[in-house]
Amino acid sequence: KIYTHFNQERNEIFFANKVLLVEGDSDKICFATLCKEKWGLNLDRYGYSIIVCGGKSGVNYFVGVCKIIGQDDFLAVWDQDDKTYKPERVDHLTQIKTSGNGLEIPENLEKFLGLPSSHPADKVANAYSWASNVTDDKIPNELLKIKSFFVGKTISEGKIIFKPKIDST
Repeated sequence: KIYTHFNQERNEIFFANKVLLVEGDSDKICFATLCKEKWGLNLDRYGYSIIVCGGKSGVNYFVGVCKIIGQDDFLAVWDQDDKTYKPERVDHLTQIKTSGNGLEIPENLEKFLGLPSSHPADKVANAYSWASNVTDDKIPNELLKIKSFFVGKTISEGKIIFKPKIDST
């Protein structure tokens, strides 16, 4: 069964410096676009990965993989909307929500951002459009947790400046 969960993209979990686990393609495009276009962060340059897990149970599964392989630098993001979610063995999502490694989006990403719920292909296009066009002051505070995960904060001349956290090793 484990072989069916991995593909070229998901294999990055083993090599990435930081991993953002998300449910689906619209989450990935939204967060990758925010990183690149709004926060000026080149994920590839720093070895950071956003991994699509195929739903809430997939996110739970890959949190378990992170724990098993010692990948402590991860953040998992999932929607609250899946009322049928029942973890197979261990509910990692409940555990990480309180430890700071988890972010549960109220309802679902589309409702949270005020986007129309539509066909999956439209969801990706809508998420990209929103992330490309949103102004910094309209980015919800909950999503700033993703920015904080990927970047470190330094204070210079009374201003907070965000810089990528890079290990020197």
